[in-house]
Amino acid sequence: MNERQRRQRERGRLIDRHTIQFERILPGPIELAWDYLTKKEYLAGWLLDDDIPSTPGASIALSQDSERVPMRVPGEIRGEILRVSPPHILAFTWENVRPGEADDDHPSPGPASMRSSERSSERSSERSEVVFELESLPHTRGSEEGRQVRLILTHRRVEPHHIPGSGAGWHTHLEYLSCKLNAKSPPPNFFAMYEEVLPYYVRACLQMQRLRDN
Repeated sequence: MNERQRRQRERGRLIDRHTIQFERILPGPIELAWDYLTKKEYLAGWLLDDDIPSTPGASIALSQDSERVPMRVPGEIRGEILRVSPPHILAFTWENVRPGEADDDHPSPGPASMRSSERSSERSSERSEVVFELESLPHTRGSEEGRQVRLILTHRRVEPHHIPGSGAGWHTHLEYLSCKLNAKSPPPNFFAMYEEVLPYYVRACLQMQRLRDN
């Protein structure tokens, strides 16, 4: 598979106007992939800074304003654990809270990396939901260390006008995750990659809108 084919395969897929889904094949074991989703010493290297608890109903507050994260911006992601089954399923609500916003303002949903200027002033009446699913794949090199893991990330209940930014943000964050697990250097500039992939998600949303209108 060449680089162009790899990039096409890793693009997010719009399930409907409010849902985007990604799939990645990552190196195992699955327990390490799980640590990258839940433990701050791993999570901060590709997404946000803090632990994610393994108790349904527990609250989360993941810092975006940390020198450890790929793209440092003011604010945090707040939510509640909906479902957890280590090391296979992690689901939680997602609210992007910026400085000066009250807890009940219902900030607009989207990945941590969205620029403030690209976030709408509108407020979503519902929190969005993020679901991570991990599955061990058959052995590839005859050892547990060589076993690959399929990651499926689904972001639901996103307002349609936030889908392009959410898609580009998750796409870029997942590139950092893949680099971390594969012991490769991540992209040197987070927003450069974000801007590179954003047009694809804009076009995908426009295409879905045209299909709805026909």
